[in-house]
Amino acid sequence: MKKIIAVLAVVASMQGARADLLVSWDFAGLSGVTAGSVTSNVAALDMVDTSLMLVSRGSGLTAASNTGGYSANNWTTGTSLDADDYFEWNLAADAGFQFSVTSIVMNVRRTGATAPSTYELRSSADSYASSLATLINSGTTTSNFVINLSGPLSATETYRLYGYNASSTAGNANFGGTGTDLAVYGTIVPEPTSVALLGLGLMAFCYRRKRGV
Repeated sequence: MKKIIAVLAVVASMQGARADLLVSWDFAGLSGVTAGSVTSNVAALDMVDTSLMLVSRGSGLTAASNTGGYSANNWTTGTSLDADDYFEWNLAADAGFQFSVTSIVMNVRRTGATAPSTYELRSSADSYASSLATLINSGTTTSNFVINLSGPLSATETYRLYGYNASSTAGNANFGGTGTDLAVYGTIVPEPTSVALLGLGLMAFCYRRKRGV
């Protein structure tokens, strides 16, 4: 009986989690026009390989030249978002695990006064239907934003940062600045099915040991 209780305690402890870095990007090494997507630099244990988590642009944007940043222009000059004008990044856990995002930290830089001044964060959890945060960046330097979230457990999720209110489509906005430019924090836990199967397996093992099988 004591062995079974110990097994259950081990399984229960596996379901506990603490907020930690899930994935991050640092664009300090970029220069000129960076076409296409960029892979992440750091990924937590139990998240997929860094090469599988990418930052990319929406189809409405054009890659723009920048040093130390992932940049784009052709942002909408409208007062509401355009469905094709966004930066996008995806997260994915290893098989048998799920994650919950607790915060996103990002450096958003405007390289001129014509770049977008308003940004909205949305996610694939509701097919990008609702805004998780609205950010205002009216300066011409880097703004560091910390967005606290309470996301559901998921094996995969994609986030989009939409930009609008540009005074010219030539305006250049980018992820860039000092240190890590985009970081996602959260918790990682085994999927319920994985935990249940492990618990049953350990209990069966203890039972066989007790019977001397």
